[in-house]
Amino acid sequence: MTDQLDDSIAGETFDTGTSVHAGGVYVCSPCGYKKKLEPGDTFPECDSCMKKSGSDEEEEGPAPSGIWEYVGADEEKE
Repeated sequence: MTDQLDDSIAGETFDTGTSVHAGGVYVCSPCGYKKKLEPGDTFPECDSCMKKSGSDEEEEGPAPSGIWEYVGADEEKE
């Protein structure tokens, strides 16, 4: 069953602020930062992108917040 779920969302992207439906490891498409998320979590702003953009309020437009892509059920296990 897990393999079918993995296949069904492989390659899909998810926006910051949306709900996580499948637990696993996700990668921020703009920067490559990986984060493990559980079902029911909300896709967060990417910590790595936020650090890179700094906190300069004079910048126009929002700071990059991340577009998350599913990598696998638990890539961090060895």
